[in-house]
Amino acid sequence: MIGMLDTTKTLIVHVPNIRSVDKNPEICEVRYMAMGLFAMASLLAKNNIPVKIINLATELKNDPDFDLIRYLEENRCQLVAFSLQWAHQLYQTLETARAIKQAFPDIKVLLGGMTASYYSVKILEEYPFVDFVVKGDGERPLLELVKQLSLKNPCFEKVSNLVYRHPSRILENPITYIAHEADMNRLSFSDMELLHHYKGYLEDLPFNDNGFIPHGFFPLCIGRGCHFNCTFCGGSARSQYRISGRKKYVYRNPENVLYDIKKLLGFGIENFYVCFDPEPNGPYYFHLFEIIRKAHLHIYMNFGAWGLPTEKFVDAFKQTFQKGIFEISPESADERIRKKNKDSRLFYSNKQLEKAMGSIEDENYTCHVYFAHTLPGDSIGSIKKTIQYIENLQGKFSSKIYYLTLSSDPGALLQICPEKYDVDYRINHPRDLYEWIHFYNQTQIFDNAVFHLPQKISNEDFFVQQALYHVWSVISKIYPGTYSILKEKLGVSEILDILEGDLLRPHYHRVYKNDFDGNITFLRDSEILQPDQYSNLLLDLLNRIPESYFHERQLVQDVLKSSEVPLILRGSTFTQVVEEA
Repeated sequence: MIGMLDTTKTLIVHVPNIRSVDKNPEICEVRYMAMGLFAMASLLAKNNIPVKIINLATELKNDPDFDLIRYLEENRCQLVAFSLQWAHQLYQTLETARAIKQAFPDIKVLLGGMTASYYSVKILEEYPFVDFVVKGDGERPLLELVKQLSLKNPCFEKVSNLVYRHPSRILENPITYIAHEADMNRLSFSDMELLHHYKGYLEDLPFNDNGFIPHGFFPLCIGRGCHFNCTFCGGSARSQYRISGRKKYVYRNPENVLYDIKKLLGFGIENFYVCFDPEPNGPYYFHLFEIIRKAHLHIYMNFGAWGLPTEKFVDAFKQTFQKGIFEISPESADERIRKKNKDSRLFYSNKQLEKAMGSIEDENYTCHVYFAHTLPGDSIGSIKKTIQYIENLQGKFSSKIYYLTLSSDPGALLQICPEKYDVDYRINHPRDLYEWIHFYNQTQIFDNAVFHLPQKISNEDFFVQQALYHVWSVISKIYPGTYSILKEKLGVSEILDILEGDLLRPHYHRVYKNDFDGNITFLRDSEILQPDQYSNLLLDLLNRIPESYFHERQLVQDVLKSSEVPLILRGSTFTQVVEEA
């Protein structure tokens, strides 16, 4: 039965990116929702406006046959507001919006979030099924828009921050709503009951650390804005001013954050995630930690540190939370490249990084350390240096260490002023992003997007930079037993030199030289090396081991030639490999 159109009811929708090659909501990207969705829904509810949040990843996992069109047939509304916070959401968010508009021409379609804000006018110009975009903070603008839509003759000029379609052109209202401290303290970020099937969402929260902490983390809203300018971040101070007009960062009152924590505990949430640190080691968190301790709350915390935490900060953290994780992002082992890409006020040396990691690690506390490749200024030498440094850290610490492709945000400094960083930024229109994600979703691409190309290195070097990381990652993670032997007998430096000179450069000239455009992320894993080629690569590396180790080398070669290579070698030690042989 088709429901009657409700002239006030609003549906807020989060669309993940589910690749067509997977078709599996359990392994989709961007399952996490932006924190502001709860605040927007809560504000509407407090104004007696019927509202519901839907996370399509949760709905599809709960019911693989879930159909948003069918849901809207039974739950008609006047407005569907899509969260387009992260770039990878764009393709499927737009396709979902297109389908809704085709099925229900009378339903208005709104986009909001950082990515939508940055591309606001271009989205409306390119995609006629989108009626509105809200730029920047969205709580009050959404409320104002819903109220206008309920009128017989709505006046969209009165809606803050709104970009909308006029019969002859696209109109932009001035940004007059920027949530300041008083605004933030009136908002609620913990009304979980407004999320459809919220229990399913909570069961599937990301940031789980393989059992170190028992469940995923729920994000706490501490504030908005930034004090820093890092090259790759769309949330930097300069980027936020450009996108949303925000000139300064603001904190929420710690008592309001404590209220949210207590309310969320009532929903069974005891693990929290914070990534808001505009004053590293500043007084705000010491106060927040103190009132949490006084409330005798037994909770876990994953803290995204923008700078390095001091020993005093770490001590206060450990006194407050039963278990915890610090996220630290040095980006590169090359301190020169780190300084070029991180705000200078956030810079620290490798020695300082290791000291901080040492103060954090014990049985209840650990670190997640993030490095990135394809940073502006990266070279083959810096890639090798970072890989070797990661190996060094893994020998000293138990923390998890990641080395990922740098995937910058829309509106990042790399996009705003690419010439300053000697890059060619390729995604400058939502259509570019739409087409890239559409291609990506149909392939088995091995890593995140690279939206920029260095201008001062050759295509060959850029290929080797990225492929070197991927090949090293495969042989070190999938064949750790053999790799540990190679490290012992050859050393990491020689392994990387062999991979570069004897494998990847000849491979580039043989396969890619004539048509490679720097777009390594359009290639599949198998287009770098087929699975059996990895075995041949390892055999070749083993043959580089000096003759004095002939016996051990021969045993491992015999194992590699067997049909059980991945099974035998995955997670194995040298002793186990020899025993299997």
